[in-house]
Amino acid sequence: MYFFENRNRVKKIVFLIYICFFVACQSYNSNQKSDNNDLGKVEIRIDSLINLSEQYFASTEFNDSLFDEHLQNAYGLANDFELHEQRLAIYNKVGKRYRNISNFGVALHFYKSALEIANQMEDDRLKAYTKAEMAVVFRRIADNGKALSLHFQALEWAESAGDTSLILKSNNGIGNVYFSYKNLPKAIVYFKKSLHLLSNGYPNKLSEAINTNNIGEAWLALGNTDSALYYIGLSYAINIEMNSKIGQAICENALGDIYLSLKDYDKAIKHYNNSVRFNKEVGNGIYLAGNYKSLGKTYFLINNSSLAEKYLLDGLKISKEIGSKSHIVDIQTSLSQLYQKKGEHDKAIDYLSKAMVYKDTITEEVSRLNSDGLSALYKTEKQEREIEYLEQKDKLNQLILNRQKWFILSGILIILGGLIFSIYAVYQRKMTARYTSKIQEQNQNIRDSIRYAQKIQSAVLPDLESLKNDIDEYFVLYKPRDIVSGDFYWQTKIGNSTIVVTSDCTGHGVPGALMSMLGIAFLNEIVNKEGLTEPNLILDRLRDQVILQLKQKGNFEDSKDGMDLSIYVINHDTMKLTFAAANSPLYIIRSGELIHLKGDTMPIGYHPKKMDAFSSREFHLQKGDCLYSCTDGYHDQFGGIDGTKFMIRNFKNLLIEIHSKPMQVQVVILDQKFMEWRGFRDQLDDIIVMGVRI
Repeated sequence: MYFFENRNRVKKIVFLIYICFFVACQSYNSNQKSDNNDLGKVEIRIDSLINLSEQYFASTEFNDSLFDEHLQNAYGLANDFELHEQRLAIYNKVGKRYRNISNFGVALHFYKSALEIANQMEDDRLKAYTKAEMAVVFRRIADNGKALSLHFQALEWAESAGDTSLILKSNNGIGNVYFSYKNLPKAIVYFKKSLHLLSNGYPNKLSEAINTNNIGEAWLALGNTDSALYYIGLSYAINIEMNSKIGQAICENALGDIYLSLKDYDKAIKHYNNSVRFNKEVGNGIYLAGNYKSLGKTYFLINNSSLAEKYLLDGLKISKEIGSKSHIVDIQTSLSQLYQKKGEHDKAIDYLSKAMVYKDTITEEVSRLNSDGLSALYKTEKQEREIEYLEQKDKLNQLILNRQKWFILSGILIILGGLIFSIYAVYQRKMTARYTSKIQEQNQNIRDSIRYAQKIQSAVLPDLESLKNDIDEYFVLYKPRDIVSGDFYWQTKIGNSTIVVTSDCTGHGVPGALMSMLGIAFLNEIVNKEGLTEPNLILDRLRDQVILQLKQKGNFEDSKDGMDLSIYVINHDTMKLTFAAANSPLYIIRSGELIHLKGDTMPIGYHPKKMDAFSSREFHLQKGDCLYSCTDGYHDQFGGIDGTKFMIRNFKNLLIEIHSKPMQVQVVILDQKFMEWRGFRDQLDDIIVMGVRI
């Protein structure tokens, strides 16, 4: 790897690079100049050569001659025909390559050369791109102040040029710097600015995947694992759609971090290993080193010292090969902690000393780069802004002086009126504070009780892990309107049959939650204890229990509570599905065609006109069939531009559109579409959508 001990060495290497450059270009120019008279063809040829050089950037090894053959030829043509934009592009490519191997001094030298060309051309777009690239260097050496300044400058030039892709790049970069600063709310603001652009006429799947992942990681850092899982899930779905293995690797690693924070170590290790597999496939060394570091730390937490040591040492080896100083410092510190725990104090001290040495090299590099002429670029523009600010401030002060007399007179009148009002307000405030304190205390007690009720309700909902034994794929989209829900799902297995229930109880919030818990208790009694497995008989028995326990006799003052419910039974031996329902449907999608199974139009509860026995239907399943049961909360939600309902028709079309995707991708899309449709409006009802692939 290429690390520089002092400034003179950087100058020597840059001088040698220019010598190699000159020789290569002269050799090429003598043979090619006469053959490239058509300027348009030359530009196409240069772009082609630059694109061919991209394959070298993905390599874990680097050509010591700096320019591979394609870039040498491209530079020769660009120089010969004075094509400045192409020369700038080549400088940026080389800067990026040195940045990727942590050779930041040489990287910034080439970025500065590119910026000089952009300034000469007075091209706002090229200035924006180059400054954004330079900002990444300063972020990687932890000089966040300079990185932020350059990103804001890049954003100004990008907006001036009207280049949406560079505006996206700059907003994302600003978000990343604020993330480094631990100013996470502000980081999320800038990541969401990019998403807002993407959702308003500028589709860019890669940028969408990056920004949603970044928002997820920011929410994780804030301790909100639910939001983190939501956004990482969105990013994962987009990366699957693009078939981006690098993106999937990043999402898998982020999922590992989420489950590590939840102390679910098995799931964390599973996702880290998935990320390792993807990174090995694409040869991504820096992310692979991060995977090994995370695995090492996880095994350290579960007291598996041998595997912790193995993964940390593997991560350290790769980090040294690619020159990632931040990874080296972090891993060596972890190794020091590991050996301290094992009682190997000499090794612990040795690795801690090495980590400190690497930290010092990073500090020296920051200091060295700050002393370069590059710092003048930062300071000059900053000073220009300060001068402009001071001029505006002088004008404002003059305006204040001109109006000061009028403000003084007005102020006297206001103060007199204010004194009278204040005396009365103080009295009122004291009285209000007493009642407010009592109300706040009562509200807090109520909120605490409801949150505890949520834990109880979550505990009685079934564990769907058992479905994995018989069902290839499944998902449950479960979105209570309030903290607790009146919708519930239920599942059990009797013999060779799996029974699945989706139910919408009367009401939502606490009343609905009480009904849902009654429903779950009744189902456990009817199916698991009494042994009923025919769907229509289960509904008959459930209705009897609801009427009995709620004392419904048909009188006007009786409770009108009840539930709408669908239930289906899958016989895994015969592939036969038996279905029954109370005011609920079941959708089956086979080869892109939706089949709508309707239930009886009567509820689980007393109904004066509908107390007949429930009926059932049979359906023969095939491998690959997708089954969807749901409550009405999703398609009854108001939203969109006109504030109308989503409608069953649109819900069915959405299911047809996504049914071929993996179930875990489907649930993310359903959730995202719902949030987009709802917009700023409140959620009106509890929601359950359950999908099963046979």
